Amino acid sequence: MSGSETTREGAVEKPRIELIPPEVIFAMAEVLTFGAGEHGERDWENGKSWSKVFGSLMRHLWAWWRGEDKDPQSGRSHLWHAAARIAFLIAYEQRRNGTDDRPSRARLGLRHDT
Repeated sequence: MSGSETTREGAVEKPRIELIPPEVIFAMAEVLTFGAGEHGERDWENGKSWSKVFGSLMRHLWAWWRGEDKDPQSGRSHLWHAAARIAFLIAYEQRRNGTDDRPSRARLGLRHDT
């Protein structure tokens, strides 16, 4: 996504940032603030292994799914941590940052792009 899309009438429609739930923005900000104390500010921007970020994302999601609402280390919701990891992966993909070490489609048994 380029940040704006063209409508049928040809007009450029700006992304509707105001449609993002504020709870998500503030939740991610809390997690990033906690992380800045642990790892340094904006450390994630240096780029990381995509598989390590994905692994962390999945661990937070599975912990939440099993009924553990809060991460024991930070005291914040596992969903908040998961949202931050998704944001990192989106940024890495858009910026071509970090190490794209996803398994190949052939290794996963996938035949088609999704």
